[in-house]
Amino acid sequence: MITASGWKVFSDNPKDDSRHENKVYGQLTSVFDAVIEATKSLYPVHTQHFALVMLPNRPLSSDRTSRTEPDATFLPTNIASDLNADEKNASYSWYDIANPAEFKKEPETSIRIRNSVSLLTSCAS
Repeated sequence: MITASGWKVFSDNPKDDSRHENKVYGQLTSVFDAVIEATKSLYPVHTQHFALVMLPNRPLSSDRTSRTEPDATFLPTNIASDLNADEKNASYSWYDIANPAEFKKEPETSIRIRNSVSLLTSCAS
């Protein structure tokens, strides 16, 4: 998984990869799976409780109006299994996630977006 030049799944620096960031960072599932397998081999009696789910184009259900689509989430394994079996129809709610994640090829993009949201929020107050 790890080579002298970095993660094996990232042959290039992500910002230099011409593919869309969903494709680039979609490779993280294999990294996560490798970490889980290594952990299982070291600690066979431990139980995995959360799984990485990457559905960057599907919004989570919410009681509030929200079309937010995190790039990845950590979900309980039973919910992750349901989503793997039926990605379009399985329940996928903000109440279920342990942690959302956003990935950007250009860190400056994240900063610009965060600053824009802060500006809009402060103007609305």
